[in-house]
Amino acid sequence: MASQLYRTCKFISSIAIQTVLVALFMVIPAKGSLDIDLPTPFELALITEIKGDSSTEKFYVERNFEPIWLGEDEQNQKRLNAFIRAIENLDSHGLTTDIFETQFDWDRIYFANDFENIASTEIQITRLFLRYAKVINSGYLKPSEVSELIDVDKLAPLPPYYLLKGIAENNPETFLLQLAPQNDEYTVLRKTLYRLNKVIESGGWGEEILASELLPGQEGSEVIKLRNRLIRMGYLPRNTSADYNLELKNAVQLFQLDHGLTPNGFANYNTIEAINVLPETKLESVIVALERNRWMNRSLGPWYVIVNIPEFTARFIEQGEVKFETGVVVGKSKENLQTPEFSDEMEYIVINPIWHVPASIIIEEIIPSLKRNLESEPFIAFFDREGNSIDRTEINFSRGYSKRSLNFTARQLPGPTNPLGGVKFMFPNSHNIYLHDSPIRNLFDREYRAYSHGCIRLKKAHDFARFLLTMEGLDYDKLVTRSKELNGEQQVQLTLNIPVHITYRTVWVTSDGRVNYRKDLYERDKLVYHALTRNPIFDLYNLQNYYSELQH
Repeated sequence: MASQLYRTCKFISSIAIQTVLVALFMVIPAKGSLDIDLPTPFELALITEIKGDSSTEKFYVERNFEPIWLGEDEQNQKRLNAFIRAIENLDSHGLTTDIFETQFDWDRIYFANDFENIASTEIQITRLFLRYAKVINSGYLKPSEVSELIDVDKLAPLPPYYLLKGIAENNPETFLLQLAPQNDEYTVLRKTLYRLNKVIESGGWGEEILASELLPGQEGSEVIKLRNRLIRMGYLPRNTSADYNLELKNAVQLFQLDHGLTPNGFANYNTIEAINVLPETKLESVIVALERNRWMNRSLGPWYVIVNIPEFTARFIEQGEVKFETGVVVGKSKENLQTPEFSDEMEYIVINPIWHVPASIIIEEIIPSLKRNLESEPFIAFFDREGNSIDRTEINFSRGYSKRSLNFTARQLPGPTNPLGGVKFMFPNSHNIYLHDSPIRNLFDREYRAYSHGCIRLKKAHDFARFLLTMEGLDYDKLVTRSKELNGEQQVQLTLNIPVHITYRTVWVTSDGRVNYRKDLYERDKLVYHALTRNPIFDLYNLQNYYSELQH
């Protein structure tokens, strides 16, 4: 167990012990004097426990090895009680005591009766506190271990020395509260979690709606179910009407706005499906949203581009305000076509771009098409590995190709059918993902827009390019005209540092405080939720018993 593990620290080198002991001599004796302030047995035990932990060692040396959790000191008791309450409150953050990676018996706090056990308990609580602070501040999970497509760089953990000084020198309850993200969204998500728990405790939102469609003017039992669920969700005041009247239509419309559905007030199949979602399912989504918020608990920059994949939306944010917004098409739900999550920095824009066809598309789509009809794909040109043009009749499309054996490349010149449209926005990354225009306009009008091979298509790509280049002091329209005259692509280097954050949030809070939900189209939330809710190994029962003892 943990205490046995820590006892192995006794096998510490004599040099290391001597180094730490120097810090404990409170009086440097004059020549011939025997008045040496030797370390107490507790201090010696504490030295053994923190061996090799330089940050913790520095903190306790500066305190002359005085404990911060144990003992009769009133402040220590307040500090410990505040920490215990914070642990008991973990569920309000969507966390369980599984965040602690070691089991700890809280009975040790009042049964430890020797210096070794007291010192071991003190340092174990310190390590639990440091773990708590890390998780509540920047998240429990390592995103890339959940999925390689969640390539999110978390906030670096706060320095242990800073955390220990903070909890020791400030009001402990205030300090512990401030460790969690301080943004408004995190606060609203916690309140939403609380409300959903209350809904579940009270039996949910009512009967499931069985009708596939309900329209204004209708009445009956299915309309009553619709009304009752919306009442319990907070979209309608309580009433007993069985009619699909204007009041109900307006409530349906507001629900649709909060769920990314066409806001026409008609309860069609997609709307009823969303209304029938269980509160337990939404609770899981909110728990994941809280963890994702902790992952992004850092400054995203004074301005930045942020894409929310499940929302099918991209925005340019400056000083917290939305300056530009557009709908997007993202990668298909097939695993190798999904749009990944990551952050990078936009470096340049390409006007009138050439499409360099990815090897995967050549193998999976172009070659099968040409096998069926050699005259298909008329706008695609082929080149050998040296870049020399080759005629398609010279290529054996019947043989099997892999990315390694593919001995030619494919390109499509600029033009109205080019899949990249008229402009692309480059932030070079290991995922080979970028933003671009698209000639296929009808997809932008759909509610569900996961149709690409992974890159992100912008509905208002030209407006976005004009917006960005105006910030650079450039005239986008003149650049487009010149590029078309030259009949080639034109690269425009950006001087501004513009971070790009590709995110995946199925639950978020709008600027006016409304909680929005979207489908988990890649089922990544399921992966995150499963990783968050493994069986806890931390003994919360003992903790609660101990806290009850303190109250008495």
